[in-house]
Parts: sequence; structure tokens; C-alpha cells
Amino acid sequence: MTLLEKHFKGYLNKDIKIVVLADLDSDDCTELKSNMESAARNIGLVSRSQNEVKFQLINRIVIQELESWYLGDIDAIKIAYPKTKNYLSNALINRNPDYISNTWETLEKILKKAGYHRGGLKKEQAAIDITPYMIPSRNRSRSFQVFRDGLISLINQ
Repeated sequence: MTLLEKHFKGYLNKDIKIVVLADLDSDDCTELKSNMESAARNIGLVSRSQNEVKFQLINRIVIQELESWYLGDIDAIKIAYPKTKNYLSNALINRNPDYISNTWETLEKILKKAGYHRGGLKKEQAAIDITPYMIPSRNRSRSFQVFRDGLISLINQ
């Protein structure tokens, strides 16, 4: 039994909804998603991939790292860190954030140049600072959009 299956086991026979979110990092996307789906199926949980009408679980993958979602909403970064406006290039703004490698390092570099987090960016602090200003409908990250749409379908079923 995999670690994910052990976690899932605690949710059997309960009327709850489950969202599993994993960073892709350097994993193979198809293989990671397949493993997540297999773990759910092996325990008896129905995922959205198995049944789009009646499901209790969605498995989603952040492409590459969670910071790509922050870079998908440049306006949220500008509000959280106003001095970054001069360091957010058009090339970055117009790029699909899911295809930026080293997203954490990219975000940290921008923030340091603007005078923030000079001692190093803590991932938790970026989440605290940026997420209150994120607007889901304007996020350009495709993996965020899939996550958002999955949550909406989970809520609406």
C-alpha cells in the first residue's frame, strides 16, 4: 500500500470531498497523475477522472511549482510587493508561467531585486503575502485554471 493510499484510507465511508495537490517538480506529469489516480481507485475512492458527474476526489498537479501560480497573477505580486513593478519584465508577464523553470528562484530573484526578502524568500511568506490578492479568473497558469475548474465542479456537484 502506497503512502497516498494510507492517507486515503482514513476518508473511506465518509461524506467528504478530497483535493490532492502535488508539485510536479521533476516528475513525469503523466506518471504522477496515473499514480495518484491508481491510489484513489485502489482504495475505492471515485475521482473526477473516473466519473465527471459523481466523484469525491480531484487530483491536481501544479506545473512546475506552486510559485508558477503566483507568477500567473502578476497583478497580485505587484499589489503584495509594490516595488516589483520595475522588475517584472514584459517577457515574464507575457509568458505562460507553467513553462518557467525554477519558478521559486525566479520569484525570489525578482523580490530581492526590488528590495524584499533580502535574506531569502520563505515559501510560506510568499503564500501569505501574495494569495490574498490573487483573482482566480485572471490567473494565466493553465495548471491553476485546471485546479480552479476542478474545485468549482467539486463544489457544484
